[in-house]
Formats: sequence, C-alpha cells, structure tokens
Amino acid sequence: MLYQSKSCWVGSLAVTCFQAMSLLAVSHSHAEENPGPATATLKVSVQGEFGGPIPDASVEAFQWTGEMSPLGNTAQTDAKGEAELAGLPLDDYLYVQISAEGYVRKTPAITFTTATTQDLTVTMYRPVEGWIEVRGEDGQPVVGAELMVLNYTDQDGTEFVLYKGIADSAGAPWQVSDAAGKLELPPMPANVSLSLMVIHPDWKPTKVAELEPVDGLVSSVTLHKGVPVEVVLQPVRTGQTIPDGTTADVLMMASAGGSFGGLTIRHPFEINDNRIRFQAESTNFGEIRVAMDDYFVGPVRYNFPDSPFEPLNLTNADSSTIDLNAYPKQKVRGRVVDHLGNGIKNVHVRGVLIDAERMKAIAEASIEGDGSPAPFRKAAAMTIAGGATTDVNGDYEIELAPGPVSIEAMHHGFYTKDEMPDFEVTQDADRTLPDVILLPVPTIRGIVQDQTGKPVPGVIAKLTSLGRGDTLPVALSDEDGRFELTMTRIPYAAEGEGLESDASVLAIDPRGKLSGSTDVDLLKHDSAADVIVTLSTDQPKWLSEIKKSSDQPRSEESLEQIETLKAKYAAGVVGQPAPRLTSGTWLNTTATSLEAFRGRFVLLDFWFIGCGPCHRDMPEIKVAHEAFPSDKFAVVSVHTNSMKPEVVQAFADENKMLYAIVVDDARGQIEKDYRALGVDHYPSYLLIAPDGNILLNDAVPDGVPTSLRQHKLELIHHAIQSWDRYANDRP
Repeated sequence: MLYQSKSCWVGSLAVTCFQAMSLLAVSHSHAEENPGPATATLKVSVQGEFGGPIPDASVEAFQWTGEMSPLGNTAQTDAKGEAELAGLPLDDYLYVQISAEGYVRKTPAITFTTATTQDLTVTMYRPVEGWIEVRGEDGQPVVGAELMVLNYTDQDGTEFVLYKGIADSAGAPWQVSDAAGKLELPPMPANVSLSLMVIHPDWKPTKVAELEPVDGLVSSVTLHKGVPVEVVLQPVRTGQTIPDGTTADVLMMASAGGSFGGLTIRHPFEINDNRIRFQAESTNFGEIRVAMDDYFVGPVRYNFPDSPFEPLNLTNADSSTIDLNAYPKQKVRGRVVDHLGNGIKNVHVRGVLIDAERMKAIAEASIEGDGSPAPFRKAAAMTIAGGATTDVNGDYEIELAPGPVSIEAMHHGFYTKDEMPDFEVTQDADRTLPDVILLPVPTIRGIVQDQTGKPVPGVIAKLTSLGRGDTLPVALSDEDGRFELTMTRIPYAAEGEGLESDASVLAIDPRGKLSGSTDVDLLKHDSAADVIVTLSTDQPKWLSEIKKSSDQPRSEESLEQIETLKAKYAAGVVGQPAPRLTSGTWLNTTATSLEAFRGRFVLLDFWFIGCGPCHRDMPEIKVAHEAFPSDKFAVVSVHTNSMKPEVVQAFADENKMLYAIVVDDARGQIEKDYRALGVDHYPSYLLIAPDGNILLNDAVPDGVPTSLRQHKLELIHHAIQSWDRYANDRP
C-alpha cells in the first residue's frame, strides 16, 4: 500500500499537507481544480522480479480522499502480463493496486494532469514472512501490541507506507502480539530497509529503523513507559454514554516530524467510560484529532501562541487530560448557487462545527487590534465535520451536528463573500440549510512598461497578497508587455476573519534590477480593465516590507525556536555546504552532481509527483527556470524515490518541466542527506549560492522573516542582484 503523507509548511508553522490546503483545516482535493469529463488511460505491464510476465494479476484504481476509495476501474493482466485501465480522472492523488497470488501486493502512485495515455511497468516480489518480538522494559512479553506504521522502499524505488486505517484496502493482515510477545509482520519483499513503529495503550510508541525483512525473527523491540494521556469525550446535546469498546482514531502530532514522524501517534484506540487512554512521548505536541463513526470529535486541539487553552506540551509532564466534545452526526441538505441563483455543480463543500463558548474565550484572549480572533486561534474552536460535492443542480447532502456551523464551499474560479457562511443546524424534520452563494473570481490582466511607457517583454508578473490560501498566479509578459493572472479564489484574511481584498501585482525584471508594483482591490476589480505596472529602480515594495518586518522584535518563543532549529539542523544553517546530490538519477541534464552548477545560484526544489502543494508551486518553478539568466541561475528539482526515474521523466515531459531533475536512489540517500538540513516535508526549498553553500533554507530561518515557499521569485531576484559579480541594470 503506497500512501504519501509528507508534512508541508505554511509561513513558519509546520502543518500537514491536509491543513496546508486550507488553514482552517478544510480539505480541498486537487481533483476539483480539473473539472470536466476529460479522462486518461493507464497501460500496466506486470512482471516478476526476474522479468517474466505475470498473468491474471488484478489491477484496480483508487483515489485518495482521506482514505483509499476505489474508482471502479479494474482489469486482469493477460498472458503477456498487460492490462489497461481507461476512464481515469485527472488527479494528483491516484493509485493503482496490483495483486497477484504469491507476490507482495503493490500500490504505486500515478498522476494525470492531461487526458493522455501513460505506461507503467510494475515489478512484483516474492514475500518473506517475518515477525518481531515485543517486550516491555521489565523484560516481560507484551500482549496486544500492534504496528502503528510500517514503511519501506522496495528494490525498484516504490515506497510502501502502511498503517491500520488502510490495512484492509491494502490487503495486508493486521496482527497483534500473542502471549509470547510475537507480532507477525505483513508480507514484504526481502532486501529492503524496513522501518516500523510499535504501539500499545500501556506503553509509549517505539520506532525501529533500518531492519532487513527475513523469514522468521526480524528484530526484538523493547517498549518503555511514557506520559499517560486521557482523552475525555463529552457527548453534546444527547446525555448519552458512548458504548464501551467503540473505536476512535487518534492523530496526536508532534510539533516536528509530520504525520508519520517518530513521536507522532496515529492509531485507533478503544473507548471505555467515555475515555481514550494511551501513553505518549514526553515531548511537545502540536495538535490532536479524534475521529469516530457516529460522532464528530473536537475542537481540534492546537498549540497556538497566546491560546487561552492548556497546551499539548507533554515535556516533563507526569500525565495529561484532554477534554473534547463528541457531536452526534446528522445529515442536512443545502445548495450552492451563483450570484444569479443558478446551481453550481462539482463544488466541494465542507462543514465546520463552532464551539461558541470557546470562540468567546479566544476572542477575549485575542491580541488582535480589532478584537477578532486570527484564523489559527479561531480554528481552536472548530470541529471538522462532513464533506460533500454538489450535483448538477448545486444540491448537496452533508453530515453535520445540531448547533452553530460554518460551511466552506470551494470551486475553481469562485469565492464566497463571507469566508465561511455561518448557519444554525436544528433537529427539525426539515434539515435544509440556506443557499451558499459563490461569486466569480476576477481575472487580472495588464501591461508591464518602463518609465517612458514602452511595453517590456519577458518580465515576471506575480499577484501578491498578505492573505492565505492557494498559491497566487504568476506569468511572463509577452512581446507586447501584456500578462494575464487567473486566480482560483480570493485569499482569506491573514488576521481576523473574512477575505483579503488588498493585493498587488508585482513585476520583476529577471535580467536586471528593475521592478514595480501596482495595488489591486480584488473584490472591486473589473476583469476587463488593464492593470499598468511601471518598472523603476526604486526599492521594491515587497523588499521594504520584509526589511520592516525584520526590524520588528521577535517573541522569546520564536527566538527559542530558531535557536532550537539551528542546533538540531546545524548542517542546514546559512553558510554550510550543500550535500552534492551524487547518489540519484539525473534527468534533463548532463550534470551528475550539484557541483556542475557552481558559479550559479541554484534553487533546490524537493517534491514528489503525488504532492498536491508541490503541483501548485510548479508555475513559479517553471517561471524561475525560464526567466532568470541560465548563466546565473538554475533549478534543480529533487524527487523522492517513490517513483522510478522513467516515470518521473514521463511526468516531466508531459508537464513541460524542462529544468534539471534528480530522482533519489532506492535507498533514499539524498533524502537522508538533506534530512540533516531539516528537509522533512514537501515541498521544501533551499537556495544555494554560487560557491555551493546554503544561502537560504526554509527549514532553518536565519534572520529572513519570509520563506522561499512564499517569495521564491523575489528572493532569487534579490540574491542575483545583490551578488557583485552579477549585478547589472537592464535599460
């Protein structure tokens, strides 16, 4: 079972990829960004480890929607080991599962961005059947221990990640340790580097890495006592007791390491006496989420600065009690329409439950000047509810709970005037919500000119905003100096509530020092009107704002975090040499290491095909490669070993990624080298100076109050023009 779940970055706060799509933790599938009936075809060739075809193998397509959802596309391989799946949607989160008797099941990720036919060769391996011995720190066998997560990369570079929630769809038997402490492992290939975590409610999770699967005993694991955690669930408006033995999925994420980090807890536990009990590491946790079949549980607990609620920091804690509400699920109906009242189909709708008392406490503790809570703090009063997609009439049915709710409706090219319209769900027979009205997002068209009014071609035009949301559009001006910027939606306000209407069109001359910007009101802009941006030698507005921000005193917590990151990732501090990237397979270039790019600035772009946020950043990567002079700058795109080099090359060709790409080797050596620099989430960026040393590293902020993720084009331009050897003025 292959499931990529890397953590992402929003500003300076590490969050999961799921959260990065919406900072109020509202999911948005990339599939909605590709509306229409266009489909793709996958031709699969299945072979054994010695190259012979495997007939009668089962091939099935899945889509990741928070779980593995079958698409209904299935096939069997013929005598040549070949099969075809047609009618696949255009999506970043597709998987094809191959099963054959006597072989380890395999589920590689696939991505289609255009209606095309893609070839995929899959090598299947014979399994070994191993087990681990689990004992407590007292030396006694532990009964009832389970795997929390297991991962390895097989011989041809396909990454395998398995946890209990997806074991059934992966066809992997899920075992618990017996009276002798014997815990059988799922079938897997030999000759791979295996990592796993073992969990038991009475012990803290324990990770073991770099194991080699064999038939028989693979390793002995010793569990240790941790910090006892008790999650107390309070059913809301029912007065009922949750039946003992009910299962609840818990995700308690450590502040560093992401959703599969070594300290994170991700596991289903039984509820007894309305309580979930387990043990955790003595460390700082950033959030906890609990999911159940019949209840929504929340609010999601976060560690926010200035929060009026008890933090999740278990460092040096003797125990921890976490109180959460359990809201009974209830189906309601609604409709999404445009400003003329016409229903809109394929709108993704997500519900959020509001805890009025917590919202009041957050508002009272808010440090914002207008007294309104900033979004991250506001999220601490929210519980994520159900989701749905509208039909051809704009209708949807969704699971919510009685009480105050908010609805987020997301669709390419539309926005809601209110960030998330508020409603009240009642227990009446007519459970219908008021209509959600979507408005069209304006298109920004304009001209870049010099100070004499002459149009300037080849200039980077980028929409900038202090708001939050999807990556903002970027383009190059044509021979007439014209550009067009198309947004997916209006950004949300970074502070307080509502939408951020104030934006700017930033123009950067990639071959000189000239730049300019023009302010735009996104809620009042006429798509038919031209925005005029005039280039000058004045200090760019964005740079002035960054310098102003850098002069502001940082909080003691922020300074402490920076020093902690510097100590933890000493190899990633500014001025340190960047690892050479010699162990991977290079594409689109004759280079075989990073040294080939000495004398130029290099943007290292860490990504993988199945990463939605990586896809949204690609337009800026392409513009950087195309616009900045090739004798002064280069992009090196570093792909994980989750795909074979030939698959990455095909994807790059299809998506016109013309810059250098290096695909990590089967052992993940590049990932290991750069993990020491803080690269443990995707996408990640480093800017390397012409001398081969680190100039900027998002993972280790060093005096720069912004990131390459947010301002890569501006920071690259500033670096080039600040380098004495390169600085010049283009008329």
